[in-house]
Amino acid sequence: MDQGPTKRQKTAEAVLRPLTDDQIKAKQEEYKTASPYPHVVLRPAIDDATLKSARREAIHELRADYKETDLFKVYQVPHDLGTIEQTAPHLADKAPSLLSVRDALYSESTRRLVERITGCGRIGDTVDCSANVYMRGGHLLCHDDVIGNRLVSFVLYLVDEDWNEGDGGAFELFPVVDGEPSPIPCNRVDCKWNSLLLFKVEPGKSHHAVAEVLGEKPRLTISGWYHAREQRDGAAARASSLGQLRVAEQRSFKAFDGDEAEDDVERALSSEDLSALGTWVAPAYLDPKAWPRLREHFANDSAARLVDFCCDEIASEVAQAEREGSHDNWRVVGPPHKRRYCVPRGDSDLGRALAKVEHGAASAAFRRLLARITGVRPVARDATIRRFRPGRDYTVAVSGDPMPVVDATFCFLGRSDDEAWASGEVGGFETYIEAEDEGDADAAVYAGESGEGGEEGGDLLSVEAQHNCLSIVLRDPGTLRFVKYVSAFAPSARCDVEVVCRIHDEDLPDPEASGDDSDGDGDE
Repeated sequence: MDQGPTKRQKTAEAVLRPLTDDQIKAKQEEYKTASPYPHVVLRPAIDDATLKSARREAIHELRADYKETDLFKVYQVPHDLGTIEQTAPHLADKAPSLLSVRDALYSESTRRLVERITGCGRIGDTVDCSANVYMRGGHLLCHDDVIGNRLVSFVLYLVDEDWNEGDGGAFELFPVVDGEPSPIPCNRVDCKWNSLLLFKVEPGKSHHAVAEVLGEKPRLTISGWYHAREQRDGAAARASSLGQLRVAEQRSFKAFDGDEAEDDVERALSSEDLSALGTWVAPAYLDPKAWPRLREHFANDSAARLVDFCCDEIASEVAQAEREGSHDNWRVVGPPHKRRYCVPRGDSDLGRALAKVEHGAASAAFRRLLARITGVRPVARDATIRRFRPGRDYTVAVSGDPMPVVDATFCFLGRSDDEAWASGEVGGFETYIEAEDEGDADAAVYAGESGEGGEEGGDLLSVEAQHNCLSIVLRDPGTLRFVKYVSAFAPSARCDVEVVCRIHDEDLPDPEASGDDSDGDGDE
């Protein structure tokens, strides 16, 4: 005998605020015409008393774990809300209102409503959502949410009712320009209590980010996806931002200026070399007695940090230009699902100062000095002058170079508050990580609204942002690296000259030797 809907089903139907046919038609039009891709906000979305109770439960009864990767900085409830009754029944019993909200979001009537508003097609039965908290400094960088058979993403805001624009945390939407997302968002959805954001998940198009939270109030959300009944095809996965991160980018290597023969690594630098280097390199690094010690350190660690590398005049010029100069003649480059920073587009004090370093690093004299320090011969280089603005810029971990390279990165800061930069709290550090195999680990990168859920660990090396410091790293094939998002609370921008060097074929590391004699000691 049919006993009708269960108590929870009845509760779920009552929790969602109903819409009239005219309201649904208006939301359909709003969704369809939204820029840069279909999205819409329903507000108020949930019975207010129920949502307030759910918020109290989430804050006081559920534990949130800190998660940070190249893409995000967030606290996440470790248990998927879709399966919390099975994975953590003791917690589920303490959060009846929260689960009522979850049930309402995935009820039959809500799924049919989402289908009507978005025209997304038939939604399946999968329940896929989580609770996330962004505290001060929390953020999520640009991505498109495409994994598996996701059709529509949602974000339900449980923020304080007095949340305002100055608190940050806005949902940013990026347009596609010439086949790639623009590095500058064209639209935003501000955080508002009891609002439900719906947006279409589309490969290569639905790029979005969560701006850094600037206030002290927690940005609490329930976020997840409505899934299609069938998986997407392989072409859709390849077009996604995650798929594009797996494709190694081609470099345009150039010969070092004034280069002649690929001289032996033991050959001494000439007086002309030392004179040229002396115009911009600190004297301590031009002393031949220092090179064997540096080379031994590099041989052991495959990395070295050379503090106060440039002469004081150059370092001071860069710092002053960053603090006091105009930055109008810089342009923002992307695409933002891989990187966002500024490069020179015209004359500026900062650009000229950094160009002196880039010019010096392009010389054959520097190539020979680098060979003395590392024991390997760079034969070509690819250099970029970059400025990472606070509250905006970063790079993310993309597939690495197919052959071993030497990274020589000259870092400068406008204000070198050592404690702030060294803590890592304001970002700006550069991290090297092991590449993961394709598979479920990739999906973890985007679990939850924030992509949180990826496992910690796998870091090979992390280099803090430090003024006038040259970091040299021998990077193996496939090793990933990124410059962590520079927080709005950073003392200044991070400026650097990134030089990636191709290595002489005879000096390439033996991959078998690096794996056989480590006995568990391996890389740092």
